[in-house]
Amino acid sequence: YLFDPPAAQAAFRAAARIAHAAGRKVAITLSDAFCVERHRAAFRELVAGHVDVLFANSDEITALYEVADVTTAVPYLLDDCELATVTQSEKGALVVHRGEVSTVPAVTVQRVVDTTGAGDQFAAGFLAGHVAWLEPVVAASVGCVAAAEVSMQNETLYLNAKDGFAGTGLKREGEPICKCSPLDDVIFFTKDGTMSVTKAGEKFFVGK
Repeated sequence: YLFDPPAAQAAFRAAARIAHAAGRKVAITLSDAFCVERHRAAFRELVAGHVDVLFANSDEITALYEVADVTTAVPYLLDDCELATVTQSEKGALVVHRGEVSTVPAVTVQRVVDTTGAGDQFAAGFLAGHVAWLEPVVAASVGCVAAAEVSMQNETLYLNAKDGFAGTGLKREGEPICKCSPLDDVIFFTKDGTMSVTKAGEKFFVGK
């Protein structure tokens, strides 16, 4: 939404020029299909002329190129972008890099709690891998794990210290200690210094 004012659009382009002048890459996420539709021409110019790494979901990329599906958008991405990723919910992500197109599967999630922020988390995971010199497909796999994590991250972990149990299903008998997801490993230390590492779940023994 910060892209709406003309001055803000100029600031995006100026920031990109400064980054490139310093030998840095520019990454951007389209973030909102409605904003893309409002400023399609400006986004097209920004992506083609100023962006090195593009993040989008299927709705945003089809809005940008005015096409019916992601497959039809691929030729445009090949022309415009050095590196682009398109997230497609449970279908995983499409990676377009230097003329090659790859598909990265999504991480299976048994129960989705809330997908808010999953796209941002994918971008964060991807960039963490990218700056560590991972291949784009591998970096996208990191992004998919991160996106799955945030989709399930709204579980609360409870601890029943008296009986030595913890879990997401102990709301009535335990004290809340943190947010978690089924992908998380939980580390507990008892008073005698014993450590245990357990996969998060509804109920598990951690020691008194």
